[in-house]
Amino acid sequence: MLKALAVITCYNYFMEPNPAPPPITPSGGQNNNYEFIMNPPGKAKKSLIPRGETAKQRLLIALAGGGVLLIVIILGISTLLGGKNNADSLLDIAQRQAEIIRVSELGYTKADSLVVRNLAITTKLTIQTSQKQTVERLNKLGVKVKDKDLALKKDSQTDQTLTTAGLNNTFDKTFTEIILSSLNDYRAEVKKLFSSTTNQTEKQLLAASYDGTGLLINK
Repeated sequence: MLKALAVITCYNYFMEPNPAPPPITPSGGQNNNYEFIMNPPGKAKKSLIPRGETAKQRLLIALAGGGVLLIVIILGISTLLGGKNNADSLLDIAQRQAEIIRVSELGYTKADSLVVRNLAITTKLTIQTSQKQTVERLNKLGVKVKDKDLALKKDSQTDQTLTTAGLNNTFDKTFTEIILSSLNDYRAEVKKLFSSTTNQTEKQLLAASYDGTGLLINK
C-alpha cells in the first residue's frame, strides 16, 4: 500500500505541469507592486493666469488686465515727470534760501539794533536748517547742487540798497523790510510747491520750512 502511494506521488510530481510565470505588464516587465513609490503620479499644473470658461468671462479678464497695465504706465510716467519738476522747484527753493541766508549775514554784521541782529541770526539759522534738508532731497533725486548753483538768485540790487541805507543811517529799518519781504515771498513759494507735490517726504520738508518761516514773520 505504501509502495503504491509513493509511486502515485512521484508520478504526480513529475507529471504535474510547472506553475505559471508571473504576469507580464504591458511594458514588458513584471508587475511592480512599488510602482506608486518609484513613479508617483504627477500633479496637474494649475495656470497662474485665470481663464474664463465663457467668451464674456474671457473679455472681462482681458479688460481687467488691460486696466492694470494702463495704471502701471500712467504711474510710471507721472513718477518720471513729477520727479523732474519737483527737482527744478526744489532747486528754486534752495536758491531762495541761499539768498535769504546771505542777506541775513549782512544784517547781522551791519545792524545797530540788538533786535534786528537777533532777527538776522535767527533767520539765518532757521533757513540754513531748511536748506540742508532741501539739498539732501535734491541729492536723492540725482541733482548735485554746487555753491555756484545756489548763488544764482543773488540780488546785487539788495546790496546796493543796504549800502545806501547804511550811509543814510536807515540800515536797520531797510534791512528789516527787505528780509521780511524775502521771507514772505519764500514762504509763498514753499506753500505752492507743498500743494503741487505728492511726495510725502517733500511735503514734510516743506511743511517744516513753512512753519519755521511763519515763526520768523509772526504768522
